[in-house]
Amino acid sequence: MRRVPRRALAFEMNAFSLAFSVTCLSLVHDVLAQNCYPNCPQLTPDILPDGSADTGGNTMISAVVIGSYVLATPAGIRGFNPFLRDEEAINSASLSGNECLQRPFYSTCADTPAIASGLSLLGQNENKTLQFLGITDRGPNQDCGDCFDNQADPTLVGNGTVNFNSGKGFPVPQFSPTFGIIQMGINSTATVTESCYLKDTLMQPVTGISTNPNDDTPRTAWCEADLEFDPNGQDSEDIHMLPGTNYAMIVDEYLPSVSVVNADFTSERCGEILVRYIPSGMQTAVVNSTYPVKAILPASLSGRRANRGFEALAVIQNKAIVMLQSAMDVDSSRSGRESEIIPAIVLNITDPLHATYLGTKYYAGDSAANGYWVSPRTSQRDIKVSAASWASQFLTEVGLEEEKEYVFMLERAQAQVKIYLVDFESATLTDESAISAANATLIMDPWDLECGNGIHTARKSLIFDSSTTVNFTFSDKMEGFAFLNSNVLLLGDDNDFGLEGNGATSFVLVQLAESVLNKFDQFSVRPSCNIHLKRLGGISGIKAETETVDPVREIALVGGGSEFVLLNYSNPSSLGLLKTVPIVGGGDLNDMQQCNGYAFLAISGPKQISNGYLCHISMEELIMGNTEQLNVNGNHCTELIGAVLPDMLVLTENCSTVVLAIEGEPLQPDPDTEDLFDASLYETAEGGVYIVALDWTEGVPEIASRKFLNLTHLNDMADDYVARGVRWVSKRFAAIDPEKFSFSKDLQPEYVTILPGQQEALVVCQENNAILHVDLVRQEILELYPLPYKQWEGFDLDASDRDGMINLKRYPIWGMPQPDAIESFLHNGEVYFAVAGEGDSWEFEEFRGKDYASAGLNVSNMSNATISMLENNSQLGRIKFSIAPPGHDGESFRELYAFGSRSWSICLLNSTGVHLVYDSGSDLEEAHAEQPFRNTFNIDAEPEKGQDTPHDQYDKRSDDKGPEPETVKIHMIDGIRMLFLSNERTSTMMIYDIDDPTMPEPVYMKRLSPVSGSMSKAWDSIIADGALGVSDPESFTVLHEAKLLLVAGSYSETFEVYKIVTYSEDNTGSPPPPNGDSPPLPGDDIQPPMPQGPPSPPSGSSPPSSDSPMPPEEETTPPPDDVSSSNTAPVFILNHVYFVGIIACNVLLRQL
Repeated sequence: MRRVPRRALAFEMNAFSLAFSVTCLSLVHDVLAQNCYPNCPQLTPDILPDGSADTGGNTMISAVVIGSYVLATPAGIRGFNPFLRDEEAINSASLSGNECLQRPFYSTCADTPAIASGLSLLGQNENKTLQFLGITDRGPNQDCGDCFDNQADPTLVGNGTVNFNSGKGFPVPQFSPTFGIIQMGINSTATVTESCYLKDTLMQPVTGISTNPNDDTPRTAWCEADLEFDPNGQDSEDIHMLPGTNYAMIVDEYLPSVSVVNADFTSERCGEILVRYIPSGMQTAVVNSTYPVKAILPASLSGRRANRGFEALAVIQNKAIVMLQSAMDVDSSRSGRESEIIPAIVLNITDPLHATYLGTKYYAGDSAANGYWVSPRTSQRDIKVSAASWASQFLTEVGLEEEKEYVFMLERAQAQVKIYLVDFESATLTDESAISAANATLIMDPWDLECGNGIHTARKSLIFDSSTTVNFTFSDKMEGFAFLNSNVLLLGDDNDFGLEGNGATSFVLVQLAESVLNKFDQFSVRPSCNIHLKRLGGISGIKAETETVDPVREIALVGGGSEFVLLNYSNPSSLGLLKTVPIVGGGDLNDMQQCNGYAFLAISGPKQISNGYLCHISMEELIMGNTEQLNVNGNHCTELIGAVLPDMLVLTENCSTVVLAIEGEPLQPDPDTEDLFDASLYETAEGGVYIVALDWTEGVPEIASRKFLNLTHLNDMADDYVARGVRWVSKRFAAIDPEKFSFSKDLQPEYVTILPGQQEALVVCQENNAILHVDLVRQEILELYPLPYKQWEGFDLDASDRDGMINLKRYPIWGMPQPDAIESFLHNGEVYFAVAGEGDSWEFEEFRGKDYASAGLNVSNMSNATISMLENNSQLGRIKFSIAPPGHDGESFRELYAFGSRSWSICLLNSTGVHLVYDSGSDLEEAHAEQPFRNTFNIDAEPEKGQDTPHDQYDKRSDDKGPEPETVKIHMIDGIRMLFLSNERTSTMMIYDIDDPTMPEPVYMKRLSPVSGSMSKAWDSIIADGALGVSDPESFTVLHEAKLLLVAGSYSETFEVYKIVTYSEDNTGSPPPPNGDSPPLPGDDIQPPMPQGPPSPPSGSSPPSSDSPMPPEEETTPPPDDVSSSNTAPVFILNHVYFVGIIACNVLLRQL
């Protein structure tokens, strides 16, 4: 598909005020004939000021409001309905003139009628003014419940007499819904130049009063008395012309229904309803109608919610797609309203007066939890689809046939409006015999519809979100829209005829952040039906840096800092907080593990350089006993002599051995007030591995023995390890104080995995990018292995937080994976382990690319192109590098090494060492750059300033480790080995099928923190509202038998439980057959379009060096299969990944 440049504004709004709207349309090219719909060419108003920039195919952060219009209606409501008498149009609930200015809150204003419930572009007339077709809804109305509840307050209900607390009050019950031509010229005023009200066959006005008791009971003004139902009544919403005719099609919220009307503004019969299509079985509701009615729509539509019928319409040549406003109630339980599934009815309108039903397709509205959080009160039932239009004017430009079912859809909820491009071509067309709209709604979850029933929902691609739009301060009742061209959007609001203090109908012009044309290849891919996460419940307001689970008692321990809590998760929808247990006498709680009914805790000492503690206590005592606190100096805890900062603990499967990683993290100078290069300000300690043997003879764990394996013996081989790739970060200080900054004290063990067989372990030294191999039986260190380094010339990354865009490119730099988490597994009798390349650093070693000269980088071998990149903040000027790369001599260095690999890897461990077999390359950032995750691309979900918003933090981690992969866990799910990966900063969970360790397959991705909605609310407020979900998922547990995922959010201080839903062959309902064109799972749960591997390196090429900006594209040759050992650090070329490693594994040697 042809890709066009994405355009976005690159100017300050204060230099280009909204006053620009006065002239922004004066330069519209005269390219349209009146009534060109639906094949209008793109309008090209010259609205981009000097300084706007082509972003080169990248994505800007925000759309921008560039102008606005106010609808002028001098004749008011009588201009739309000239048959109304003064006393009918104006009364105590429909005010006019000065009374309108000071009207009660729940009264309406006869001077400001609404006509933007639907909107479609007609074209441009001979005076170069734009013309749109708009329509009103049912007319002025009041909510009887609101009026009844507030009847004592004259500022709200005036002197109205309110006798009913349900139904709708109609201040002007004679009002007839009206459509007309809206004209916008060079000034900021919009006018209605022609209009027609709805009429029956006898040319009598059709009212907006409810048709039957399934809808709101109609009342008089202020809900004082009853009105009769009107079988002709229509609550009109969207409207579009039918190509080649003088007919228009409108949709109605009541029955629901679709009507064809005469739209010839020169005819006396303009507005006549020529035919109304209603659901089968609802004929009795319109038995006395005075215009033609045909019952051709599915009977199950009778399950729609009251006044939540049709609100969106797209006319596609000889077809129409008609959308319900919301998911349906279905039955008396009203459970369907919490569904994301919204039916879309497809009609054949070749002969619009004799339309036929073709079938039903399904659209998945965004998840309220993950898509709409401007208002914390938003629930799934609040999601509405309010308008649609065919994307006809753009199809040929992107190489698609004109009749394709690509539709723009307006979706909204409280305080937020979105526009999506929706691909209905990819949705399954069903009929009532296959699955009714009602039954589809009851499925609730789009994944269940997709995987359990083989029905694909329509794919979606986000175009516009009001919450991320600069200067968008308009109503959230934007119900009409039209595209002027691929970069400019017009939105119109439904002002409810002035209800609740609303002003006149307004229209807003928006410059999009990205061209609509680019959205045709940005659809999410369809989900894998192997696995899916469904949130069951959660709790907020607790310290949640680590967690462990007792699956027998269904109790979770969650904690951090100086406390932990006990949670009963037997009913995840209502987690029970049993108690909070303070920790007394020690420092922070670093890790917890439950084994055999006991909780084991690793707790640091009261000072940073002090002994830590291992505590253990029975779950029964915690649950049933009188344990009000855990004192590290009490009977439950043991001081670990010489163990400074026990960071992680893990137990063998039989609970007989505890293995603790003793980090020995140094006390470093304050970077804000002290000199980071003053060696005297550092206090260091020896890290290592603590092995504790437990005796369970009496059924109670007693410490039988304990041994601290320090690392001092590794000092003798320090130079050899450094030559092989282990980082000695503080080596520059060793000449000043060799004991304080020894190689062994530089090593910082942090994470442990016990290998299959339970006799050996691997311990990660994160900052050093290395792992210790430990023999648990002989209690000794076997080896220290450097881990592979990543060469970014083979992959794309976003290196800048200052370019305001997603900008994935290749650079001549290296990445240091520096994993925190490690997990081992057995495959075909061989031991493998997976690591997440998070990255970490000492304070002193970081420098930004632009500061390369002062950092001491030797650039003698670097090309001018690389140096130019370092000096450019949009390229390498902002990314953080290390002054202590692998192999450095303590002072000068020649290579650019960034922190973290922004990926995860699998390695093989055998007698010859460690061998890389897979790396995910650019997958993580590429997946986060796709819908629906792109709004939070490389976001910093842990801002220090609580008043910062998600918008403020967008792209802010691109200069510093990106999404920051944090934790990996591996479990068998339905016989398939699955890897679960959490990303700390973006708060996402990704799942891979790793049955073949050399070719993992991405199967699922979910955002755990709902920051895809408004980006403008302060983090502190989001946390206070309990709406953050899981932010910074540092720790999680997978219970493969119960199929539960339990996640702790450190920053959000939350703990949540998810069901791991799977479909296997013996399930009721089988997954759909493979289909390359299958749609995605919209919303926040999708299989991201992650590549299966970047391009292979060129055959016979040398490892890319720092002065080669881009590897050439040539034919590739697989690397050799032989594996040999070497003391040098080789470049790995395996699974399309450039890596520097430790043991030769399909190698090209490169001397550090």
